[in-house]
Parts: sequence; structure tokens; C-alpha cells
Amino acid sequence: MFKKMTTAWALHRRAVVAVYIAAQAMGIKDSRYKIMAFVISAAFAGMTPFQITELGMCRTFQNIKLFPHMTIMENAMVGAHTRIKENLWDVFFHTKAYKKAEKQAEERAQKALELTGLSDNPYYYGTDLPYGKQRRLEIARAIASDPEVLMFDEPAAGMNEGETADLTGFIREIREAG
Repeated sequence: MFKKMTTAWALHRRAVVAVYIAAQAMGIKDSRYKIMAFVISAAFAGMTPFQITELGMCRTFQNIKLFPHMTIMENAMVGAHTRIKENLWDVFFHTKAYKKAEKQAEERAQKALELTGLSDNPYYYGTDLPYGKQRRLEIARAIASDPEVLMFDEPAAGMNEGETADLTGFIREIREAG
């Protein structure tokens, strides 16, 4: 019991820090971030990543985590696959339901790639992209999961000034687009 409470409190503290930083970046100066942090940490303590994604939250990571042997399109489709509800039977036998869901996932990934400016060469390997574009691909994968809330964990980590300015403008565009 005590260990569970300690773990929950550690998650709460991390969420408070993360939401505080996000609130500062968004220009929220009052204590709304405290409410957001409490709700987020209390609601998601002990949940698996796919359960959190099902609830409409997605995040990118400080370290880029692309699939090295997958194309740009396939990497983006991974995010869209979080919304596919077909079962193993459908996937194994490529039923009509699976084909329809796969087409929808590809369309969602294509829209995310267009939004991030990566739709020109969707069949190149994602790891062949320059660092700044790899970050955009990770964001495209997160967008393809169709989140209500999109969180970034130090999105400009490891970038130079030009890449950072470009990414900052891009994140503002995402925020304004809703």
C-alpha cells in the first residue's frame, strides 16, 4: 500500500513539474496548471501508454524514437494504428474490415505528414531524415493518433538555433490550428 502511494506521489510530482513547464510555455500565469497537473497525475497513475492514448492524450519524447527499418509513412501510421479496433483474425486474414481500417490509418498518417511538411517523400526511411525532420516525424506520429491533448517533452533538445526557431514556429502553428 505504502509503495503504491509513494509511486503515485512520484508520478504526481513529475506531472506537476511537466504541466508547470507546459503552462509557462503556453503563457498560463495563474494556478490553473496546478489543477491540470493534479487531474493528469491522478487520472493516469498506473495506466499503460495505450490506455492513456485511448483517452486522447499523446506525447513525444525528448529522445527521438523512430522505427529504424520503417518508412516515413509507416512511422506515421504507427500513431494511426492506435485507433484501429480490428482483431487478430482480421489482421491475419486481411479481411475487408482490416483493409478499410488500414486505408483510414494511411489517410490519417498522410494528413499528419502534410501538416508537418513531410509528405514529399513518404517512402524514404525515417532515420535517413535530418535531425529536425526526424523530430517532425515523431510529432506527425503523435498527431496521427488523433489526440485531444498533445504533449511535448523537450521538443528542441539537441537542435541548433535555426532548427529550434523553425520547430517553435511549427508548434505555434499546430496550437493555432487546434
